[in-house]
Amino acid sequence: MDTQTRILIGALLCLSLIAAGIYLAPTVNEKILQPQVTRAWVAIEVADSGVADVGVVSIEAGTPFTLHAVLEATRRNGESVYYTRAPALRFLDRAGQPGEPVPASSIRLWDRRGLVKVRWFTIEGRQPVLRLEPGQGADKLAFEPYFRADWPTSWSVPGSVDPAFDDRLNLGSRLIAGETDFGTQRYYARVELYRDEKQVLASDRFASPGPDALRTDPATFSTVVASLPGAAGPASRVFGLTQIEMPADAPDTLRNGISELIDQRLAFTGLSVLWEQMGMGGEQRAAGDTDTDVTGAATQAPDARRAWQDVDLSAAPAWDQVVARGDLLRVGGRVVVLYADRGVAGVLDYGDLCFDFAAGATVRALGDVFSGEDSFLEHLPLGR
Repeated sequence: MDTQTRILIGALLCLSLIAAGIYLAPTVNEKILQPQVTRAWVAIEVADSGVADVGVVSIEAGTPFTLHAVLEATRRNGESVYYTRAPALRFLDRAGQPGEPVPASSIRLWDRRGLVKVRWFTIEGRQPVLRLEPGQGADKLAFEPYFRADWPTSWSVPGSVDPAFDDRLNLGSRLIAGETDFGTQRYYARVELYRDEKQVLASDRFASPGPDALRTDPATFSTVVASLPGAAGPASRVFGLTQIEMPADAPDTLRNGISELIDQRLAFTGLSVLWEQMGMGGEQRAAGDTDTDVTGAATQAPDARRAWQDVDLSAAPAWDQVVARGDLLRVGGRVVVLYADRGVAGVLDYGDLCFDFAAGATVRALGDVFSGEDSFLEHLPLGR
C-alpha cells in the first residue's frame, strides 16, 4: 500500500469518526452527561404564593391554585435536579409542614432535546358510594386515575377540585358560579418524552405517585383540601370522597378499618361527617349510621347549649339570626347540613340549599330532601 493510499484511508477514517461523533453527541449528552430522570411529582402552588408544595395542601374554597409537573433527575455526583415551571419547590411532611425548600440552583426549566407532554389525572374512588356486603372489608375501597382530557398537556395547569364524574349537582340557576369550589381532590401526572412532534409513541414515560401510593401513604400524596370558611367547613371537605355504607351488625374489625379510612381522609360515612360537623372526632366519632347516634350526638357536642329544637318555616325564620350555614336540619332519620339561601331571600324555606349525605355527598334543595308537607323541622344550631 503506497503512502497516498494510506493517507486517503486515514483521512476517511478520521472523517467517519468525526461524523459518528457529531451524530452520537446528542445521545451521549442525553444519556450520559445530562442528569438522569428518575421520577415525577405533582406540586401545588396556591394563588400567587410563589412556591409549590408536594403533599396535602389545605385552602379556603374558591382560592385559585396551579398544578405543576415536576421531573426529578440525578446528576453523576448524586445530586438531584428538578425540572418544572414551579417558581420554588417544597416537600411537605405527614403533618403538612414544609421541609427545607429545594435549592433554587436545583430547579430549572426543561432545556433538553425533545418534546414534553404532561397527561393530567385525578385519583378518585371508583364510585361515589360503596355499599359493603356482609363479609367484605374496608380494602374493598379502590381508587383509579381518571384522565382529564379537558386539561392542557402542559407542565402547569389551573387546578380544580371537581371530580371527573360530577353528578353531585343538579340545581341549575340556583347555584352561583364558583360556589361549589370545595371538597378533596388528589392529582396524578404522567410525563411523556418525545423526540419531536411527529413521533406517535413516547420514547419515555415518568409517572407521579398513583393509587397504590395513595393507599400506602395518603398523608404525603399530592392533594388539595378546599373547605368553606366557618361552621360548614367539615362537611364541605368530604365532597369528592367515597361514602361507605356498612352492612347491618358490621363486626368491629370492619368498623375499625373504616374508621382508619375516615381518619386518613380517604372516605366517610353518613354519620362520621355529621359527628365531625358537630366537633366530635377520634374515639367519640362512630363509624355506624343510625338515627339514634345522630340525635344523641347533639347532647355530647362540645357546646352544651346546643340542643335540637323545632323551627317553624311558616314563621319565616331569618338567616344569620335563627339559622345559619353549617346548622343541622332533621326530619325523622334524615339529617342535612344547611348551606345557602336560595329561596325567599333572607328566610329559611324549602328553596334553600343543603348538603345531603343520604347517598354520597350532594348539594340539594331542602324541598328535594324533605316532603315539604310540614312547616316544622328539627334544628341544631352550629353556624353561629
